[in-house]
Amino acid sequence: MEQKTAKDFAECMQDLVDLHYPNAEKIHLILDNLNTHRPASLYKTSPPQEARRILRKIKFPYTPKHASG
Repeated sequence: MEQKTAKDFAECMQDLVDLHYPNAEKIHLILDNLNTHRPASLYKTSPPQEARRILRKIKFPYTPKHASG
C-alpha cells in the first residue's frame, strides 16, 4: 500500500483550489481522520501565506472518530 504524506495532501488541496475549482467560493471536503488530513499539513509544507490562501477556500467537516473505519 502506498503511503500518503502531508506533502501529498497539501499538493492535492492546492490542485483542487487552483486547477479543478478555481472559481469556487468554498470547497467542502469530507475526509477520514488520517493524520495528514489536517490544515496543519499545508502549514508544514507551504509558506504560511500560501497555506492560508488555500485554506480560505476549503471547508473540512470531519467525520466523527467512531464513524471512520
